[in-house]
Formats: sequence, C-alpha cells, structure tokens
Amino acid sequence: MMLRGRLEDAAKLVLRVLVGGVMSWPGADRVLHGPTQLRTDLADHGVVGLLALVGYVGESLAPAFIVAGAWTRIWAVFYALTLGLVTALVHTGDLGHGAPTTFLIASAIVVALLGSGRYALRRGEGPWD
Repeated sequence: MMLRGRLEDAAKLVLRVLVGGVMSWPGADRVLHGPTQLRTDLADHGVVGLLALVGYVGESLAPAFIVAGAWTRIWAVFYALTLGLVTALVHTGDLGHGAPTTFLIASAIVVALLGSGRYALRRGEGPWD
C-alpha cells in the first residue's frame, strides 16, 4: 500500500506540472504584455474591464499555484471558471479554440478533484490542497 500511495502522489505531481505548464503559456503572454488585449477583447463584447483583471489573475497566477501545489483545488477551479468565461465571451463561434480549451478546462477540473498530493508546497495540508 505504501508504494501505491507514493505512486499516486507522484502521478498527481506529474499531472500538476504538465497541466500547469500547458496553462502557463497564455499566462506568460499576459504577464509579458499585460491584460490590455484581454481588456480590449472583453470591452468589444460589452464586458467591464474589471473582468480582464480576473482573467489576468486566472491565466497568470493560477498555473503557478497549481504547479507549486499551493491551494491547488481552489486555483484549478478558478482557472477552469476563468477560462470558460473568457472563452464563452470572447471566442464564441470560434471553433479553433474549442478542443484545446475544453481540454484545459477538463484538465483543471481533474486537478481540482485529485488535489495536490504529498509532493507539493503545502503537501495536501488543507481542504483546498
């Protein structure tokens, strides 16, 4: 049983690093260029600019916390909701975003369901890890 638990924790670590790494690409672009493009895209759809800040935080900070394993569940849920909302508002009717976005949202939900595991910054210390 001990080996099984360690393998499960190692699998959670690998999943967090892979999912968080893929999620960090749009976030890195946001950090380098700021939330201006997202703010413009959302304003074109009649959405207030404050939502751009939420999207900015969701796409830039959430992947870092997921990879680190700190409050993993809450950040994964926040990322999934942010990505779903921004995609629904900005990319409605754009089929090119469908499959990759669905995969990222589903992956974030899986990470939220599994939690961080033992090999994490917070080591599953709380209900949100």
